[in-house]
Amino acid sequence: MLLDCAIHNFKDRGIALVFGGRADLSLGVSVTNCGTGISNASGIILGDEGGGLTISNCNGDGINIFRNATARLRGSYLSNNGRDSLSCTENSSARANTSVISNNGRRGVTCRENSSIQVRGSIVTDNGDTGVLATTGGYIDFTNTGASPSVLSGNRSPSSPALNTEGSGSALIKSNLG
Repeated sequence: MLLDCAIHNFKDRGIALVFGGRADLSLGVSVTNCGTGISNASGIILGDEGGGLTISNCNGDGINIFRNATARLRGSYLSNNGRDSLSCTENSSARANTSVISNNGRRGVTCRENSSIQVRGSIVTDNGDTGVLATTGGYIDFTNTGASPSVLSGNRSPSSPALNTEGSGSALIKSNLG
């Protein structure tokens, strides 16, 4: 378990999980100025107990989740990364609720290759290309929770495919935003 920990200035990855590794990331954990913030291959990231995970200013992606990996984040701040903030591929799943995903170079949230992401009560704004992108069997649940409204704004393209429509390779983004 990491608590009140700062990981900075690694050329490659700030945190790397492989072959079923597990990371419990609690309040006050930050990963900044790395090549990629977190790379999760076949592992489990638990960052929803205390909330407050920060991943920012990484040259590549903020968080890569792939090869049947899982991640649960709550109250996180994923911002100012060079490429995608949260990327989920290869039959993986993630949840990033009540989080801020903003000012990333390419996309806020990317989901593809039969993966799924739940983004509820979160703000996805001002990303360089697309706010939320689902392709090749990806599924994104981007809905309001009532207490914490979701926001999708300021991105060059808010979503692809358009909210509540099916896109390339049977990808879908579900939303109840008005």
